[in-house]
Amino acid sequence: MSTYGLDVRQFRLCVVRPIQTRLLLQAIPENLIIGTALQESRLIYLHQMGIGPAVGVCQMEGATHLDIWQNFLKYQPELRAGLVKIAGYFSGDQPDPGEMAGNMNYAVGMCLTHYYRASKRTNHPMTIPSNTDAYAMAQVYKTFYNGPGAATVDQALVHFQYAVSNP
Repeated sequence: MSTYGLDVRQFRLCVVRPIQTRLLLQAIPENLIIGTALQESRLIYLHQMGIGPAVGVCQMEGATHLDIWQNFLKYQPELRAGLVKIAGYFSGDQPDPGEMAGNMNYAVGMCLTHYYRASKRTNHPMTIPSNTDAYAMAQVYKTFYNGPGAATVDQALVHFQYAVSNP
């Protein structure tokens, strides 16, 4: 029995893959997104426990969301348009970060965009890991997604291994 809230295979097939395809971001490994969601929310929580500001299955903070929209997506019109469509009915030209709490598709789209942006950085770009290398994905997660957060590579590794072993 899994300790995760949603079935990981259904999350992969019904959310992650369709959003990767819709946004043309298949270069970002699906297990990187799945492992991130497993580490961050266990696919259970839609708002950070305690007083934290992170929301959605990938637990992105509003400040990160805003930074992506203001400093990256304004230069990526096709990706921006795709995210606006995924965000849906309640969103305008720049969706509210709270949209990630109730819209898994949008939360996954923003997580994919976050990693895609990191891979395009001119100073210290993210090397895209193999979809089957759990350790490399845990390292990428810690460096580019969790940064100064409390998670460690070893803590995250368990979740990335689970993602890899449940195709």
